[in-house]
Amino acid sequence: MKVFFTVLGLLLLLTSCFSFKQDIGKGLTMQKPLRKDSTVAAIKVISVSKKRWYLLWGLSPLNTVDSKKMAKGAVNYTVKQRMSVLDIIMGLPTGFFLSSQTVTVKKWAFKSQPKPSVGSTSK
Repeated sequence: MKVFFTVLGLLLLLTSCFSFKQDIGKGLTMQKPLRKDSTVAAIKVISVSKKRWYLLWGLSPLNTVDSKKMAKGAVNYTVKQRMSVLDIIMGLPTGFFLSSQTVTVKKWAFKSQPKPSVGSTSK
């Protein structure tokens, strides 16, 4: 019985929080970008998260998470896949037979700016 708990303790120590980050295009830069026509400026960062579920200790995926669909047409965005502490806690009761990962997509949200009219004077 001692051996079982020792092995279980070592296995729990090996299941650490891990993450994988991938930049698509230029990724999420820290500067607020302007679009080419300079009439559209970035206003804030949008973050969208979904869970990816696995069976058999991560060998068999139950669902697919499409980061391209989550980005909704963005050209430059960042995808981060991670197993957080919450994912580990949710996997403990099943011995990680059923486990999850969190997939997060971050991108800039843009807002149209009015075009300056040519030849107009302000008084």
